[in-house]
Amino acid sequence: MPTTYFNLTCGMCGNFNSRPEDDYMMPNGQQAADSNALGQSWQVPDDDSSCGVPDPSPPCSAEEEELYQSDQFCGMLTARPGSFEQCHAVINPQSYFETCSYDLCALNGGQEFLCAALEAYADACQAAGVTLLPWRNATFCREYLPCSCQKGNVPLPVPRTSGQSQAYGLWSSPSYKVVLP
Repeated sequence: MPTTYFNLTCGMCGNFNSRPEDDYMMPNGQQAADSNALGQSWQVPDDDSSCGVPDPSPPCSAEEEELYQSDQFCGMLTARPGSFEQCHAVINPQSYFETCSYDLCALNGGQEFLCAALEAYADACQAAGVTLLPWRNATFCREYLPCSCQKGNVPLPVPRTSGQSQAYGLWSSPSYKVVLP
């Protein structure tokens, strides 16, 4: 959470005052016994503005937002023609596009976040039975199979070949993590 919110929050997110012992504070000033009691104590109407938290500032400039919404970034989701076009009639890509754009702005445009956003839409499309055109390649959002490693050996990524089930990015285990340059 940005430091501009320091000591300005209340409710389910705590009060962001660097004192975790009072993060379960209910509106009546008492500590909740558990997260369910905390949640129930903070139920308010949608139009209640009792916390007075300021609106967050936009996560990036208009120029950056335009870049991240282009067809080289999140615009891939809505591009016609494009790798995801076959899914548009089944799952509207707009919310995925908006989330992707916001995340890239907030996270400085990291390719791993773009790939995660594209993969989220691809997963939803595939779960709905839509076959997509290839959107990954050797240099963009590569997929890897889990490696079989023993302690002391360095894990090596294995490129996924066609015909195998959908992967979910890089694989890791409690003992090893595959990290690519």
